[in-house]
Parts: sequence; structure tokens; C-alpha cells
Amino acid sequence: MKPSGLGRKAGIICFWLVLWQFISIAVHNSIILVGPAEVAGALIAQISTAEFWRTIGLTFGKISTGFLGAFLAGILTGSAACRFPFLKDLLEPVMVLVKSVPVASFVILALIWIVPIFTLVATALKHKKDFMSGLSLFQLPAEIAWDNFTNAITKGNLFNYMKNDLIISCLKVPLGIFVGAMASFALTRLNIKHRVGIFVFFLIGMMLPMQTALVPINIIYSKLNLLNTYFGLFYVYIGFGISYCILIMRGFMLGIPKDIDEAACIDGCNKWQLFYKIILPIAKPAIATLFITDFLSTWNEYLLASVIINDNTMKTVPVGIMTFVGEHGTDYGYLCAGLLVSVIPVMIVYLIFQRYFVEGMAGAVKS
Repeated sequence: MKPSGLGRKAGIICFWLVLWQFISIAVHNSIILVGPAEVAGALIAQISTAEFWRTIGLTFGKISTGFLGAFLAGILTGSAACRFPFLKDLLEPVMVLVKSVPVASFVILALIWIVPIFTLVATALKHKKDFMSGLSLFQLPAEIAWDNFTNAITKGNLFNYMKNDLIISCLKVPLGIFVGAMASFALTRLNIKHRVGIFVFFLIGMMLPMQTALVPINIIYSKLNLLNTYFGLFYVYIGFGISYCILIMRGFMLGIPKDIDEAACIDGCNKWQLFYKIILPIAKPAIATLFITDFLSTWNEYLLASVIINDNTMKTVPVGIMTFVGEHGTDYGYLCAGLLVSVIPVMIVYLIFQRYFVEGMAGAVKS
């Protein structure tokens, strides 16, 4: 006779409780693993105290307040997004990401992202005396130190570093994407031999550690007088970034139907016109995705820039920010203020291209 559904579930629960208790006894350490019997005993002891129910009430109140606050914020944000299309486009990638991530993961994401960002902001607003007074890392100061930002810009020469980084990024990123798009077009739309082998060759370039090329690059650049030049840094960035660009663009172009090519050829398009007038416009999401990720990696690249650029007037943001770190002591408010200012161009680029970001990444992984 088969056990009923309720009895079967009760038996399964009892099995795991017994197994839990036996493991707890074997471990014999309540800090590492406490058994169900001890948990039940502690619950019975706490349930008759007023403090237990007060804690339950406070917890319920906080959860209810958070839920109602989120509910009202959602209604207001949704209404505003319906009224203003730009806000809808701005929030769309975030909503897609939220829907695709399990709810339990947000606790980890909050610890990984929100806590460090809040710490960075709180530190940037503090005076030197706040660090000596024992103020907590997560506390905001009573008096905001706006001079940290002005000192980072004026004394720290931050705008000059940002100008150098902007010149290199604005040259490298569009050209690198264009070259990568042409290579991806050839690998997906042209009848060339060993296409898979060529693609694997580019992938191997992504696997090689950048550190292995530092010494050869330094020797070659010193002989060619390319050290402390924009072109020297720009050239090596193109070389190291082209593999990733091909990986993303090739994956997206493989998802474009070949029927489009045949229709374009019937209408009289040559290969260049097919690439420039048809494939590139269709690949806008992938291009936007690459623009964001490539700009971010170029803007924040430190290792190659520190090897190739030694002239203080030509340093990029990551290398220049390191000059904020003193040999015998560091003003962390000044340093964090410089970091916050330096992320502004990256945020602007993301806001411009973010509406295509999720679509571009989704298309790139289809292959």
C-alpha cells in the first residue's frame, strides 16, 4: 500500500531532520552547525519573552515599510516612464537585468556593488580630521568636504588626465569597432578559406596574458620612439582589443539571415555597400554594446598605460590617479573624490548607448 502524499512528505522532512541532527552530533561544534533539537529548544525559550515578539514586530514593520515604499516608488517611476520615453529607455536595461536575476542574488549584488560605492562616496566627502576622529567608514561627515573635489581637479591635474584618456578612447574605440566589424563581416559573409581557424587564432589572442607582452612592447617602442606618444598607446590598445570586438560582432552577425545578403545582391549592392549600408545598421545593438564595454576598458586600463606613458602631462586617468597616493601617507578623501569625478565620462557613454546594450549582448552569445 502506497503512503499518502502528506505522509510521504512528512517522512521526507523527518529524514532530513534526523540526518541534520546526526551531522550536528558528528561535528560537535554549535558554532559550525547547530542541530534541530537545539534550534527547537532555543525557539521555545525565546517565544515566551517580550523581546522576541518586539523583534518580530520591528522586523515585520521594516519589511512592510520597505514593501510599501517600493510599491509607491514603482507606481511613480512607471507613471513617469510612461510619460517620458527617455526615462523608459533609461530604465529598460535595468528592468531586463532585474527580471533575469534570481531574487536571492540581490543580497549578494547589494554587498558587492552598493556597499563599496556608498563607502567611496562617504569617503570622498570627508576631511582629513574625520579619519582621525574615529568616524565610521560608512558614516557621512557632519561637514561635507567639497574642497576634495576642487583639489582633485586643480592640484591633482585630473582634467588633464581625463583629456588624455578621452583623446585615446575617442580614437581607439570607434576605429577598433570598425576594424572588428569588417573582420567579422569577412568571417561570416564572405567565402574565405579557414574561417574557423582564423577566428580561433583571434580567440587565442584573448587568452594570452597581457603581462607577457610588456617587455617586448617596451623594447620595440623604445627603438621606434613610440614611448610617451598617443599613437603608441593607441596602437597597442587596438591590438589587444580587436579579438574581443570580433567575438561580439561575429556572434551578432551570425544571427543576421543570409537572405538579406541575397536580396541586397539582387538590388545591385556590392560587398562594401552590403557591409556599410545594410549589415552595420542592423548591428547597431552590438556596436553600442562594444562602444560601452570597449570605452570602459580603455578608460580604466592601467598596466599598458603605466609602461608606455611616463610623461606626467600625458598620463591617463588610472595612471594619474595613482599620483594621488602619497609615499608616506594618502588623503583618501582627495583620492576618492578624484575617482568619482573620473567616472563621469563613462556614465555619459553608458546613458547614450544603454538602450542597445542588453540586445547586443543577447545577440552576441547566440553563436
